[in-house]
Amino acid sequence: MLSGECHMQARMRAASFIAMVSAIAVGGCDTFTGRPTTSTTTRPDQRTTTQTDASSSQTTRTTQATPRGRIFGFSEVSFPTGEGRSSLVQISAEPLRDEARVGQPFPYRLKVANLSRDLTLEGVTVIQELPGSFEMSAGAQPPGEPPRERPPGDAAAGRWSVGTLQPGESRTLEVSVLPSQPGEFQSCFRVAYEPVLCTTINVTAPSLAIDLQAPESASLCDPIPVRVMVRNTGTGSTDPVQVRLLTPEGVTPAQAQGGQGGRADGALSFDAGQLSAGASREFTAHLKPDKIGRYTFAAVAESREGMKAQSTETTINVWAAQLETSIAGPETGFIRSNAPYRVTVRNSGNGPAEQATLRISMDRSARVIEPRARTEDQVAVIDLGTIAPGDQREIPLVLFSNDAGPLRIRADAQARCAQTRPGELVTNFQTAPALLLEVIDTQDPVLVGAEQVYRITVVNQGTGVDRDVTITAEIPEAFEFVTTGGPTPARVDGNTILFAPLANLEAGATATWTVTLKALRPGNIRFRAGFQSETIREPAYELEPTQIH
Repeated sequence: MLSGECHMQARMRAASFIAMVSAIAVGGCDTFTGRPTTSTTTRPDQRTTTQTDASSSQTTRTTQATPRGRIFGFSEVSFPTGEGRSSLVQISAEPLRDEARVGQPFPYRLKVANLSRDLTLEGVTVIQELPGSFEMSAGAQPPGEPPRERPPGDAAAGRWSVGTLQPGESRTLEVSVLPSQPGEFQSCFRVAYEPVLCTTINVTAPSLAIDLQAPESASLCDPIPVRVMVRNTGTGSTDPVQVRLLTPEGVTPAQAQGGQGGRADGALSFDAGQLSAGASREFTAHLKPDKIGRYTFAAVAESREGMKAQSTETTINVWAAQLETSIAGPETGFIRSNAPYRVTVRNSGNGPAEQATLRISMDRSARVIEPRARTEDQVAVIDLGTIAPGDQREIPLVLFSNDAGPLRIRADAQARCAQTRPGELVTNFQTAPALLLEVIDTQDPVLVGAEQVYRITVVNQGTGVDRDVTITAEIPEAFEFVTTGGPTPARVDGNTILFAPLANLEAGATATWTVTLKALRPGNIRFRAGFQSETIREPAYELEPTQIH
């Protein structure tokens, strides 16, 4: 649309209004007359009389000068009504000298004024008619005017083109005449003009501009504020305007402010309504991406009449920490024994993991021995501090369980605005027998011919049963076999005593066997006994020294 003004002109051509505004007194005349005159300004030494010309219905004001010389009086007239407040144009004549003399230029000033407040006058022309004994002096006609022509008869003529007068505008002309003989003569002025009525058509050109503002980077955990401003940078009001915020895939609105917002075809829409010239509307959308990355946004404003504007594209880097946790440790452990593990926490995201913690949870009773941890809702929590993007932490972990069976261990690193992937491991905690062999002699020293009783004791100090506990003993050369005792029978094979296996030895249980020997000769001997079981495949031995006297 274009902007401008169109002037519609209605021209009314005025009839030639004749004003007898002055008479020039030459050679002793001291009066002047004029017609029609609505107002005549006289000098203090003049008197004015008014008379009506019945033939022309015009009022003539006559100014009579007091006897002091030859006077050319000041006169003005308004057209077409004769009253300034209801007329369009006014002309006045003012002498610049007090008298006119034969053969000498007589100067005076003509003033033409547009009295209207809103009407332009075009083609304004002032015409002065002079008697035949007068001529226009050189220079009386403005430069560039066409040559003056005398009208028929004995009158001289002067014509001045004033041109266009805007409302309230006036023009002043300084002219002079040259009288050639004495006497009293009349000079008449005519004013011709074309009133021009102008109306203004306001042609407007509204124009839309749209801006989009968003942060360069934002946390994945916080809604991203995206501000859209649409403006009318042209003239005039727009039709109703619809604003659309184009959002990429994976971005959903958390909240919209500034207008009724809706979502369709990957865009948020807002109703901006009509915008007057220079007006603007602002909308703020809080958006939530579903993952880290770079997202590009743009906004479009479009009016009902098809006016359209699009913002420049804005890209936002959405960041977050991504904590990946892994745990390594034994598949099998033993109850009431420390089980070692190693937990690794790595930040694979593009943002720092601030105030990170490692949370260790287990599906049954167990406790963290190392490192030092606090307990929150039966979960062991270990502080890790801040983990920068790409960094990792390794945490040694020691667990202790009193119960046998599978134990599921979950290690989960957490931080503000962090995506997490926990690690899990199952350790099967088992019971473990722990057999202790003890061999003692009941007396020491022992006399030759006396009997010595050796007591063989096996204690299960472990947490589980052991099976097939088998005891063996060797008879030293200084002794001879007498008998055995205990939970299982024995047989002698040469110098070796073999006890039958004990089927089960429960955790915490004790089994004792005895071997009775007779001392044959003095000496410092060593009695050796051993055992093996289901868990102890290789025999374990113990020696008990004895003095024989």
